[in-house]
Amino acid sequence: MKISVKDADAAVFDFVCEDCKERYPLSVPVAAIRSAPQIGKIIGQFVTCARCQQEWRWEAKQAGEDEIEVDIQRRELPAFPDCYRPGPRSGLELPLYWRDEQGDLPKVIAAFVNHGAGHLKEIYPAQVELTRRYIEYFLKAPCWRSTASDAGTNEDLDAAIAAIGRAKTPEDIRQVIEATLKLGIDPL
Repeated sequence: MKISVKDADAAVFDFVCEDCKERYPLSVPVAAIRSAPQIGKIIGQFVTCARCQQEWRWEAKQAGEDEIEVDIQRRELPAFPDCYRPGPRSGLELPLYWRDEQGDLPKVIAAFVNHGAGHLKEIYPAQVELTRRYIEYFLKAPCWRSTASDAGTNEDLDAAIAAIGRAKTPEDIRQVIEATLKLGIDPL
């Protein structure tokens, strides 16, 4: 979007989250853009939607004498780390538990659970994706593979991991959770 900045110190505009339509005022410092001709643009901070937890990044550049152009893009969610808690012995490393985590994960998982229980009408794509990624991380923990008692259990676990990798909706995720509960694995 192009914004007129004639005689302005900052371009102030409303950003609307594409996922949940929540509005946020943003301010782009015009002087910073004009004083960075070697780069030609500045990259702003990430904006995290308080309602749906989707992250957005804005980038601004001079588009003319009295205009700047602002581009806002969805920030992709980072992959879960491939690290696990020490288990009772090597090969039995345990997944990190979502309630012990910092940041948005506890709020997102709570929203997923409340949505499934009918206490929350809406769940947003970023929340579904973060929940899916956590469950995939959880199911890939070495402890589940090491404690599987037979080949059938390992095959069922492999099928659950493949299914969570394809999951797109809260219902898809719930079906995977139901399958893992039959294996004695409760990701939530």
